[in-house]
Amino acid sequence: MHDHNHYTILYVDDEPYNLKAFYHAFKPLYRIATAESGEEALQVLSAQPVAVLITDRRMPDMDGIELLKRVAENHPHIVTMMLTAYGDKESLMRAINEGHVYAFVSKPWNEVDLRLKIDKAIEHYRLLRKNEQLLQELQDANAKLEERIEARTRELAERNRQLEQLTALQNRLFSIISHDLRSPLNTLSNFLQVFINYAERGFTVEELVHIAQDIHAHLQNIQQLLDNLIQWAKLQLQEVDYSLTVVPLKTLFDENTALVRQTAIEKQISLHVAPPNELKVLANREMLSFVLRNLLYNALKFTPEGGTVSLSAVYKGNGHCYIMVEDSGVGMSPYMIAQILQGKGVSRPGTRGERGTGLGLALCHEFVKRMNGSMQIESEEGEGTRVLIRLPLHVESEVES
Repeated sequence: MHDHNHYTILYVDDEPYNLKAFYHAFKPLYRIATAESGEEALQVLSAQPVAVLITDRRMPDMDGIELLKRVAENHPHIVTMMLTAYGDKESLMRAINEGHVYAFVSKPWNEVDLRLKIDKAIEHYRLLRKNEQLLQELQDANAKLEERIEARTRELAERNRQLEQLTALQNRLFSIISHDLRSPLNTLSNFLQVFINYAERGFTVEELVHIAQDIHAHLQNIQQLLDNLIQWAKLQLQEVDYSLTVVPLKTLFDENTALVRQTAIEKQISLHVAPPNELKVLANREMLSFVLRNLLYNALKFTPEGGTVSLSAVYKGNGHCYIMVEDSGVGMSPYMIAQILQGKGVSRPGTRGERGTGLGLALCHEFVKRMNGSMQIESEEGEGTRVLIRLPLHVESEVES
């Protein structure tokens, strides 16, 4: 048997003599609290923990059955007993149905008999509390398990999403490699085969220059295809550095126009570059260089011989710099522009049959957004294209200008 002297027993009776008798009889065995009315008993229950409540049946204002009913509603863990006289069947039934009474004690009570009932009631209380504790621990364990399952489910869903993304990336890479890269490589191979087959008869200087220019153009096209492909793959794998620094536009203009100038010469396209003076923008240098290079190559690719391509930058006094690439080429339909701005690649051959991945302009749009800028495309089929890049201006540039 457990030691019960740390459990509180509340005895409720409107007769002070009965309260004193109970107190003196059971004080050595339990913690005793007493109350002379139902209301006083409820106050005791709200002030301290009670294991067992014993109440008289007949009391003024609030009788024992009403008290038991209130206790069952507000303190269901307390074990209750009621003092009653034999033959009071109606009271017994109400106490059971409404008060959920644990046991009845006959009046006058016998100390030994009552002690046995109190000990059993305390054991019942202890088991109830233990069950409640175990139930709570089980609920907590279930909640933690559900959290772990949900976390694991989210983790698996994320891994599945990444796997699907990698599979799509792999399929797209294979498609581009097998289709868009194979064509210029085959053409390059054909040029070299012609050169080998006719090497013995000799070539004029003009023929050699023409072959060299064609080979150079195809190599540049392949290089641009690979560059776009690598940048797109890095973007899909989230391996792109988006950090922003102060970037002088003149240096970037010079570097990228130098890369495309030979292509412009070979296609007899006039390349006009307006020096951006000392304008500096807050951007990622590598990404902005990629954007300029793609826009220039794209403009040259879709501009026929004898056309024009221009690159310029202006500051309009609103804290932003505007970079413009314009051409007199074949232009684009509204559908193509919408596809590009939605991040979807649009592939079509250039005016000399140049191949592309269809990723260049879509990547440019994504990179510009990552640099806190915007990209606008103005074009009509057969009327050329104008691409406007808006980027934050470096404050020092604003002062210098």
